[in-house]
Amino acid sequence: MLFRSEIEACLGGPPTDEQWAAISMPLEPYVIVAGAGSGKTSVMAARVVHLALEADPRIAPGNVLCLTFTNKATENLTGKIRDALAPLVGRRDGNGEALVAEGDEPTILNYHGFASEILRRHGMRIGLEPDRRILSPAQTRELCGKVLDRVRFPSIEFPRQDGVVDKVLDLAEQAANHLADPERIVELNAGLLEETRSRVDRAILQERIELAQGVRAYLDLKQEYRVVDFGDQIRLALRIAREHPDVVTEYRERFPAVLLDEYQDTNVAQAELLHTLFGDGHAVTAVGDPDQNIYAWRGASLHNLLDFPNRFRRRNDSPAARLPLYTNFRSGSAILAAADAVIAPLPETQRPDPEIGRAHV
Repeated sequence: MLFRSEIEACLGGPPTDEQWAAISMPLEPYVIVAGAGSGKTSVMAARVVHLALEADPRIAPGNVLCLTFTNKATENLTGKIRDALAPLVGRRDGNGEALVAEGDEPTILNYHGFASEILRRHGMRIGLEPDRRILSPAQTRELCGKVLDRVRFPSIEFPRQDGVVDKVLDLAEQAANHLADPERIVELNAGLLEETRSRVDRAILQERIELAQGVRAYLDLKQEYRVVDFGDQIRLALRIAREHPDVVTEYRERFPAVLLDEYQDTNVAQAELLHTLFGDGHAVTAVGDPDQNIYAWRGASLHNLLDFPNRFRRRNDSPAARLPLYTNFRSGSAILAAADAVIAPLPETQRPDPEIGRAHV
């Protein structure tokens, strides 16, 4: 470890064997399963230092892409990496070359921010003008309200405008997150409607068909008004990546190393965008905790984290490595013993991995 002091500064002490394995992996896809309190953000910062100084001289910090899930996580990771790189700015190696240039930092964005950048740079390729407005939540509801002028909802008893709009927007978001066209939703539910005789089930299916027709009207309205909403960003960025291979090539050359935080909270569309851009053995590091999958209600799929080794395979087509970060630096053994007592009545099949959260003594 040539830059041991810099790595230790990131971690607040010498790395554990688990941490060092995660930090020092070669340039290939792998997933880090990180339990609560295991220092995953510090490990990600140390990974950037390792990439810049030891892994490959071509990978400067500015050639690393880091994606997180929330604005707060973005700020936290930015601060960690900036602090980790600061002592290296201005220092020179034995050949007189700067270890890290002034202002050379990774690109750190949340997943929707990254999709927005793709649209800004390449939206014209699919007819999306650079000045196309992104709707605010209030504007989204206002525009969706116009759906009621185009679609009737006879299966929704005594419909209130705000209630129908909420349901249409909820289905529109689910459809975008799962890359489902409203026409396909209508087709699937119509097929089920023909097969069932249950009065309750038929009412539910008929309502879903009408709401899907409302989603189609909402999509048409956005096209007519030349606007997009929050959920469109991932879907449209994916369309660009699928239809224009040179965009994929550009991003792979621009970012030879990619770090994906909170990967358990990504949805189907986000995972597909990332795989389209950075699959085929690209050096992607995903970090996630299966026990902190808190955005399932917004379409997040824990399957993305569990299936990462098979989906992001190495260049030789073998599954990507799965590395653990089990040691918990945040909670002492007494706290963890109390937690074990609380979950003791749960069946084994409903318990988390018993290794995750092991106390650091």
